[in-house]
Amino acid sequence: MNLRRLRLALRIIAVILLAVAAVRFARSVSFHTETEATASGVTIDHVFGFGHVAIILPAIALLLFALSFAVRSKRVE
Repeated sequence: MNLRRLRLALRIIAVILLAVAAVRFARSVSFHTETEATASGVTIDHVFGFGHVAIILPAIALLLFALSFAVRSKRVE
């Protein structure tokens, strides 16, 4: 395989993984408010949550993108 094609393939895969991660993040994000009565008043907690896939996929994409710069396009003899 040509090294130039390998670099391009790694970058394309990284972009696809970022797109998938963005879609997964948009579908899995949740925001809700919890209220609880206490002796001194009311406690309001805002909870923002998302899945682990929303963190793992961009990390893999970043790793592949960085790896594409480590592949040299010319042979060194």
